Amino acid sequence: MEKSTKLFIVQALGAIAICLSLTSLILVYLWMDDYLGTDQHMDPHKYGLEWDDTEGKLWNYHPLLMVTGFISVNVIGVLLYRLGGIDSEPARSNGAHDDVNEPTEAAVTDSAPRKTLLKILHVVFQSTALLLASLGLYAVFENHDAVGSENLYMAHSWVGMTTYVAFCLQWVMGILFFAIPADVGGFSGQARAIFMPFHVILGVFTMLGASAATVSGISEKIAYLGACADDDQMSAECRIANSLALTAIFAVLAALAALMLIPHSSMNDNQSPPSENSDDNQIPSENSTLITKPSTYDTFDHRVDSSTNQY
Repeated sequence: MEKSTKLFIVQALGAIAICLSLTSLILVYLWMDDYLGTDQHMDPHKYGLEWDDTEGKLWNYHPLLMVTGFISVNVIGVLLYRLGGIDSEPARSNGAHDDVNEPTEAAVTDSAPRKTLLKILHVVFQSTALLLASLGLYAVFENHDAVGSENLYMAHSWVGMTTYVAFCLQWVMGILFFAIPADVGGFSGQARAIFMPFHVILGVFTMLGASAATVSGISEKIAYLGACADDDQMSAECRIANSLALTAIFAVLAALAALMLIPHSSMNDNQSPPSENSDDNQIPSENSTLITKPSTYDTFDHRVDSSTNQY
């Protein structure tokens, strides 16, 4: 497959994942505020979005905040960081070295600021996702305590808490090993290379866990309410809930597919940085000054920068 075709597929999958994650946010809001709202129902279990922790009316914030944090914000934050530099791929030469990217001096200069900006945005998005998920857990625990219900007794609760704990570990690992620059007390590039595979694996696990928790939670809620119990015709609420489950699943799958299609060189974080003295890693510029040649799709690359000892 040509690199331009692969890039197009990656971009398309990323766009689909972002659109689906935002659609999930819209659907969960409609479900919680309208179809579980006081404007359409007299059922005491349907009270819309009312932040009142004294009357057991916080539950609806639980799915809203969890889906927003773990599906919408999480997916966008990951894709923004991993795919954010795709449009800055250095131009390819038409000469004898068409199989490599030959950067301009501006491309080399811009890569570090671009990567730093993307890293900051990634931290902001993932921190926001963790904050929203924490508020979502507070809402459900407070609601259960107010109505005298037990906590953590369903499979959905176990999957959700496992995902939340994994996300917390992922966030701590990201801050300690990757967010703090090495020159101000952060870990060295060698240590980051060791922990990067664990960071990637935990990231995949939390995204899959989030989708599993979303689907199991939706199934549990619609069964409890009997929202899909009408044998004659599927209700609008049932359609929204089922659509929410599908959009959450496919948002995560599209995001993971996009990440998997990134060229292998950009995912190989255990690889040692190229030697600055190697002729294979240097190319002449127009004034015959040697500049370091980046790997293919270097704007994605998390390998250690030999000059800064950072990712």
